[in-house]
Amino acid sequence: MSATIDQLETQIARDLATDTKNRATEAARHLRLAIDLVHDLQGSAAMSRAAHHMNEAATALLEVL
Repeated sequence: MSATIDQLETQIARDLATDTKNRATEAARHLRLAIDLVHDLQGSAAMSRAAHHMNEAATALLEVL
């Protein structure tokens, strides 16, 4: 029984680590997109997209924390 509980705990820890890595990767992707959009600003539509990606990144990071 103890081995099964240990295995379950190990699997949960792995799943959480993978989920955290995936969320952080997604947040980084949104930040990179936002930075690229800010550099390429040519009007309010680009600014709106940049703000959207920054918001997505912030949300993803908060979910990780």
